Amino acid sequence: MFCWLLHSLISSKLLSIFSDTIVGSKTFHLRLLELLAVSCHQIAVHLYKLDGVNHPHHEYQKWVDEPRDMDKWDSNRRHPTPFCHRAYTNIDQYPNGAADTVGYWAEAKIFGGVLVFDRGESEVECKELYLHAGLLNGPYTLFPLTEGQFKTLIKFLLHPHGDTDAPESPLPLRATSENRWRWSAWDAIAEHHIFRDRYERRVARVKPRPNYRSSVDWPENADEFYLIDAMHNHWNGEPIDKEKIRTALENLKKITPSSPCWP
Repeated sequence: MFCWLLHSLISSKLLSIFSDTIVGSKTFHLRLLELLAVSCHQIAVHLYKLDGVNHPHHEYQKWVDEPRDMDKWDSNRRHPTPFCHRAYTNIDQYPNGAADTVGYWAEAKIFGGVLVFDRGESEVECKELYLHAGLLNGPYTLFPLTEGQFKTLIKFLLHPHGDTDAPESPLPLRATSENRWRWSAWDAIAEHHIFRDRYERRVARVKPRPNYRSSVDWPENADEFYLIDAMHNHWNGEPIDKEKIRTALENLKKITPSSPCWP
């Protein structure tokens, strides 16, 4: 029953693309993650559509429609469902309407972010993986996994079922200062072909001004500030750590055109 449900929810095109990859290759692993993300998303969509079983939709809509104090911080923002990732709420362009917001929310809770991919110039490839987290304290930027995170995740997913020596789940994945090559959400989809489906987010015609510049979103900011401090210390005759300076300089090479440190 469960396998039948999955097959009915996932497009034959996506299954065919996955079946054409070479087992063990990077493309195989990326397409596997794409398939897994879509599966989790569609299961969440299916469950949400079972209106009245666990979460009656009319109860939430009643709360959305009731009068509220317009002076409060959340007065103008009521999401289409109680389960939302803040960046994925454009229900008018989703195939499943409001149910798709629940799918994206479920992905973020399971994986640590919505899984999106570098689609390349053709916009049908699967070249790199990025996560779009939905945590209140960030990051708001899209981030790739470190090499170690990617290997650990694939090892966990492909480990034989029932093995007593099974690895511990690395999920949900979290970004640290080690997750370099960050992208702003607008640049990713508007200019650099990074998305899973084109319809997932509405893209403003003009790039919005960034309202986040912390090192949580851009780890390279901390490196730049360190180098500035080191320069002042050097001018004042204080000792400096040359190895840390070299590391900071190397980190400043691991940035994208989205970065506030981009030349």
